[in-house]
Amino acid sequence: GPGWRVLVIDTYDVCVHRDAAAAQEVRGLLRAQARARSRPSQHLTAHQELNGAVGAEQLAWVRSRLTVASEAQEQMVVLAHAALHIDATCYGDALCWNWEEVSGLLDAFPHVVAAVITGHDHYGGSATSAGGIHHRVLEAALEGAVGAPTHAVLEL
Repeated sequence: GPGWRVLVIDTYDVCVHRDAAAAQEVRGLLRAQARARSRPSQHLTAHQELNGAVGAEQLAWVRSRLTVASEAQEQMVVLAHAALHIDATCYGDALCWNWEEVSGLLDAFPHVVAAVITGHDHYGGSATSAGGIHHRVLEAALEGAVGAPTHAVLEL
């Protein structure tokens, strides 16, 4: 059968803590795009110091890795800190700034991407993207009940 790869995406590639000016520029552009399309944008205005984006160079690298996996008939599990689909979040604010672009890229490879697993939104959630890819946001261990297990096994 096909081989498996784990692809880790840095959702803080562009962020306030790395380059405040670049982060402000990216957020401004994405806010304008969201307004023009009447899309939610609370993830671009709330918690600006706690969210970030995937930059152009990393997006190109992700596309190249997905292409290589596709050509090799391999599958991937994608890991990232911030959620990559708004419907998998509780309030829509603990989210990668350019989640639509990243999720759209992953959706172009539904035969490669088996699942996207993220965190950041402490309450957890699940969603299926337009391309049929399952997104799972893991609950934060500190949100669990005292004495409840905070470990798991992922079975694919």
